[in-house]
Amino acid sequence: MNSVKLQPGEVMRSLAELRSIDLRSLFAPLPSAEAVNGAFARTAWLAALLGLIQGLLNPQWLNNVIDGQLIAGVTGCPTWLPEYIYEVNSFSLMNQSAAALIHLGLSDWTVNLIFSAGFAALAYASVATAALLLLRAPLLALLIPLVLTDLRLVGDHYYRIDFPLDRSIFGIVGMHGTLMILTLLIAGRTRLALFLVGLFPAVHASWAIALWLMTGVWFLLTKTNPFKRALLIPFISGVALFLVIGAIHLNFIKTEQPQMDPAQVEEAWQRFMRDDGRKNHNRLIGEQANVALESVQFFTSEILLLLLAGTLWRRRSGALLGGGARLLQAVFGLMAVAMAIRLALEFATEWVPRPLDVLLTSRWMNLDALLVHLLLIGWIIRLAVVERLRLALWALGLLTVIDLGSAFYKRRLPLLPCPDCPTFSERALANGSFVAVTTILLALLIAALWRRGGGVLAERDSWRGRMPEIFVGVMLLVWGGRALYHAVDLRQIVDPLYFSERHRHTPRHCDDWKRFYQERIVDGDGLLMVGPQAFENTHFNNSALYLSRRCIMGPPFGGHPYSLDSLLSSRKLNAQIACAPDPNITGAELVAALPACWANKSEAEWRALRREYGIGALLLNARWRVNLPESDRLCDLRLYELPK
Repeated sequence: MNSVKLQPGEVMRSLAELRSIDLRSLFAPLPSAEAVNGAFARTAWLAALLGLIQGLLNPQWLNNVIDGQLIAGVTGCPTWLPEYIYEVNSFSLMNQSAAALIHLGLSDWTVNLIFSAGFAALAYASVATAALLLLRAPLLALLIPLVLTDLRLVGDHYYRIDFPLDRSIFGIVGMHGTLMILTLLIAGRTRLALFLVGLFPAVHASWAIALWLMTGVWFLLTKTNPFKRALLIPFISGVALFLVIGAIHLNFIKTEQPQMDPAQVEEAWQRFMRDDGRKNHNRLIGEQANVALESVQFFTSEILLLLLAGTLWRRRSGALLGGGARLLQAVFGLMAVAMAIRLALEFATEWVPRPLDVLLTSRWMNLDALLVHLLLIGWIIRLAVVERLRLALWALGLLTVIDLGSAFYKRRLPLLPCPDCPTFSERALANGSFVAVTTILLALLIAALWRRGGGVLAERDSWRGRMPEIFVGVMLLVWGGRALYHAVDLRQIVDPLYFSERHRHTPRHCDDWKRFYQERIVDGDGLLMVGPQAFENTHFNNSALYLSRRCIMGPPFGGHPYSLDSLLSSRKLNAQIACAPDPNITGAELVAALPACWANKSEAEWRALRREYGIGALLLNARWRVNLPESDRLCDLRLYELPK
């Protein structure tokens, strides 16, 4: 076998060629809409491949897989459990497809890996294709999701968004699916896009409404006749498939529940809004402590998106033409509808139909937050690398420092000013300083877009002239380094228990945790009831329980208006298991009274609970006391078997 010897001259020539790579030409915008559309498929597939790698190397347990376990019946959860009623009866193709894969014999962890990789690929592809339409530079479009991966997205309108994955995956997939289909439509993949538009209610009902609204805006802007046969056929085909999937859900998955009278419905609704809705996703700005600050933070994304779009339009340099303009116009149309509903909720709550409140239409504005981050990153890089503006270089330096710091900081750092976000816990000075840094970054970008001073950079031959390329290289290394960190330990992909250990879902300092997990949780008898704050100070995370295929339950029992009968079931369980004296007691009050309630239960009462509900064991924090013999312990966890 002949060996290949590299001569010193050849090595130097190769290094010189590498050094001569000009990012200015690589990140420069394409000359026409036709060129952008021609690069669309290639950009989408390459971004999806990068997302696939990200999701596979850094997976997360996803709620649609956990719900798929319930639908497939592998956990043995009873049909009266509020979680079962809500999750199984809520229609979602994501849940059904996970259940189908589990039913076909794939392990729960394998199914979770498939969806982690697939959903991350969707997130990357949607952001990259939107960036391609807005920036018209394929390689720059591919860079943006890599940078976003380590950042914290703020401006979430009371509905948290993580990129690319989060355990609560439904709204995230709905948003990225909506954006992906919209970019397909704008880029000329009309038939595929309209088929997916028709199918999308099977994926996410609220985001399907948003997608249909933006599709209508696109038809109006392009003056396209939606009743053409070539457009109706794919759309109707998608709707037909949605109806088939819905029929499967109604006939084979959804369980029969007792009828509820109007008084019960009203009581369940009011209790949910008091205990959960108005404290979380359904919050009202007017009910917060500082209404002025809350209003600014809530609408920060909209203010910045309008500011950036107006500034880019003013440049008159083809910054927003063709597909990019169509994309922003569709998003602005959705923004107007969502803001109108939000204002109605704030000032005329009682007059707003409840379905609009339940659909959480304010999360539609999370598209604004996503596009603000996309434009912010994209234009900072373009102005620094392509147009060589000195102000943009300073902004790029700050962006690189934030991205680098976010990769090592466990909470991840935001790119937008967020005065009320506890980025650095309760350290007021650190939080205020970071808000000032992000504000300066925004000001530098706006000034550079308006070309207000700063001048241009030196030639690329000097080290100062190559600083934009150096900063971009650092951001690429951040993503590549993290991918390499996960890739060198591929055991986490094939061994889910090791994944739990590596991601600190299990207590490393408790050597006996694997025995405890297998004998007491996996092989245990009956339902496992986990007390509130059971894992507090135990270094144990309930994510490790998802592999057990054992039904897990625990007070305070809740539900959701998506399935009002789940709220009634939770009321009954809270009364019988958690000693709730009043059906109107809040969740916090119930948790506060629960230790005394369970401490006073007799062995006979625990036996009756086992007989009626099938509860086999109780898992509590060591601080709690119950009249049951201790069966086992792990660090500060205590396990009690209920008497038969």
